[in-house]
Amino acid sequence: MDPKRLAGFFTHTRAVGAVLTLSWSFFLWGCLDLDSFRRPSRPVEYYSIDSPCPGRLVAEPVSGVLRIKPLAVIDPFASDRILYEDSRHSLRPSYYDRWIANPASLVTAVLARDLSESGIFPAVLRTRGILEPDWEMTGMLESIKAAKRDGRWETEVTLHVLLYPWPTGGAEAVAPGRIFQKRYTVRTPCKDDRALSVVESISAGVHRLSEEMLRDIAKHVKTAPSDPEPP
Repeated sequence: MDPKRLAGFFTHTRAVGAVLTLSWSFFLWGCLDLDSFRRPSRPVEYYSIDSPCPGRLVAEPVSGVLRIKPLAVIDPFASDRILYEDSRHSLRPSYYDRWIANPASLVTAVLARDLSESGIFPAVLRTRGILEPDWEMTGMLESIKAAKRDGRWETEVTLHVLLYPWPTGGAEAVAPGRIFQKRYTVRTPCKDDRALSVVESISAGVHRLSEEMLRDIAKHVKTAPSDPEPP
């Protein structure tokens, strides 16, 4: 074959290949859902729990000093991301909507404030100090999420509370009935799944939970028997 014709053949082939490759690239570009490959460009928003304080519950303190320890939290609720339950056994963390701190820390702060303002105890401590506590409270945040059930959104907060005399001196040194333990679950309607609606609903749920817990604790420390005398 003539070299000039052979060179022209290869040049034509390369040109056709380039056109086909470019056409195929445009076809794929049009078929791809680019929104699924990139995140919407909006800033990360941070939220806190804004729960109104129930206020004073008793006129005079009914027991000694209380120390409240930081609440523990069950995974995956230890994350700062607001969690959504779109269906049973499915949790979806929000990338852009987050708690300003660990949610267990936020709930601990609310409960410590409410216990302090309730008047049940003459003092409520968050850390070790010059005062020695007569009671110690701890707990576990087991759930804090938005959930879609029967086509409607609601929020759920579950908290397991443990209150016991301090120092304990071991289980045998604590009189029966002195330890208080209860699991609270509060579900609150939510307008929609927008982050602000979810946070407002969770805040209302924490308020209701705190009110019930305060009443229970006030009753318990008022009627709890004394610890047995050491031998």
